[in-house]
Amino acid sequence: MIKYRKQIIFLAIIFILLPFLVGCSAAVQDTPLPLNTDTKTTAYPLIVRDHSGAEIIILNKPKRIISLLPSSTEILFALGQENNLIAVTKYDNYPADIQDRGYYLFEDALNPNPDKILELQPDLVIIGSVSGETLRKLRNLDIPVISFNPQSIEETYDTIRSIGYITDSSKKAALILEKMISKENEIKQIVATIEEHNKPRVWLEASADLYTAGKNTFMNELITKAGGINITSDLEGWGRYKSEDIIAKNPQVILVTYGQFVENVRQEIKNRPGWQEIDAVKNDRIIELDYDLVMKPGPRIINGLELIAKSLFPEKFKLK
Repeated sequence: MIKYRKQIIFLAIIFILLPFLVGCSAAVQDTPLPLNTDTKTTAYPLIVRDHSGAEIIILNKPKRIISLLPSSTEILFALGQENNLIAVTKYDNYPADIQDRGYYLFEDALNPNPDKILELQPDLVIIGSVSGETLRKLRNLDIPVISFNPQSIEETYDTIRSIGYITDSSKKAALILEKMISKENEIKQIVATIEEHNKPRVWLEASADLYTAGKNTFMNELITKAGGINITSDLEGWGRYKSEDIIAKNPQVILVTYGQFVENVRQEIKNRPGWQEIDAVKNDRIIELDYDLVMKPGPRIINGLELIAKSLFPEKFKLK
């Protein structure tokens, strides 16, 4: 029963994050807010261009925020805005006690109930990549609704900077970014010492049906920056890969992102037909990653980069 529950939760989380993983074709590439906002005190009202391309007017500092994107919830907590939060999703799990803090919990982050949003009287709603219809419904409520859909480490930095500016927390955002960038640079310096022929071929498994990350995804970026070679870089975006193609490309390391939701993942991978010939299986290099660190583009994403780097080169990475 527990195993079944975990699998249902995992599938629900994947369903919520899927639009984020595959990206948003309507997203603009411009920085949503002006550059050099790191130490500014925010002056209201302000106009924000979000990742959907819309320009949003925010009249005053937000004090009743609904966050429908777990990574944005983490950003708000890191910025010290938890007392200004009034609602999150039932899939938020960080900080660990977030479900017990008295916030209203939305069951459906992709299609939140507009009537409930109105009832909560927010002055800001933060959402991920949702359908155009859902976005229109929410914006018809005459409440500021901002959509974020970061697809890289740099866009994650921009999102933290933007939310910091919107909430008049730019100084805290700057401190967070300083630490993140410093750790990323430290990892970069170590990876630079690794010769190309020593970089392992990596298979990233996001679900048991062989869903994975190709080029132009943040996971491909994490693997590459951690010193790995993503064997599915010929795939555009996120998608499924054929078992026979994985076997043919013979990964030396298998990274699994869903092990905390499904039991006996490593053994099930080892038992797949033909996978016994894969180097990663032969050498027992099937590694379960912390889903929250590597799949949520928020303040802990560089911890996810570090985790992957340590998994690929445990002898080289002994970062704190």
